[in-house]
Parts: sequence; structure tokens; C-alpha cells
Amino acid sequence: CSARVPGLLILNRRLFYAVNCPPGQTVDAGFRPVHLVLSANGFPAQVTQALQADGELHLSLDADGTPLRAVLPSDTPLPLRGQVLHFQLSPKYLHFFDPGTGKRLP
Repeated sequence: CSARVPGLLILNRRLFYAVNCPPGQTVDAGFRPVHLVLSANGFPAQVTQALQADGELHLSLDADGTPLRAVLPSDTPLPLRGQVLHFQLSPKYLHFFDPGTGKRLP
């Protein structure tokens, strides 16, 4: 994910986060797959692959052209390929990096 608009991270045209970066600067954003949670009011993502392993449900997703991964509890019903699920991500789990150096930004 990138903040290509000054001070704004945009994911899937519906997920917006304020980012403290100078105008014109691009940052990479990342999060751990376990921090995506199912939410009826969240952003949509289509399941491209679902696998139950190690007591967890591992999902590969397509969020309007952005590939994402989610890891959900094993008691989550196994979704079908092509099914659209809705997810939410708390801003506290976003991490920002300098795309040139890969170093984490404060």
C-alpha cells in the first residue's frame, strides 16, 4: 500500500488512514495478516485462495486489485474461492516504511 496523496493512505478506495508524511513523499504501509478481522462494515475483498493449516484459516485476497493475506481463527467457516468478505483493520496495526531504504518510519 502506498500513501500517494499527501498525508493519506488509500486502500481499496474505501479504507483511509491519516499518514504523517511530507507532501509528495511516498511511503509503504504494512500490517500482519492476523490483524485483518471480518467486519460487516469493512472493506470488501475477494477470496482467491483459502487453506486451513496449523489451526488457522489462511486467506489470499484481492481487494480491488491489491493482494492481501488474512489469517483467521480455525472456527471461521471456510469461504469459497471468489466469495467476497468484508474486513476491518485498526490503524494501530499499520506500520510505515521508507520505500527506498525499507526502514521503518517513526
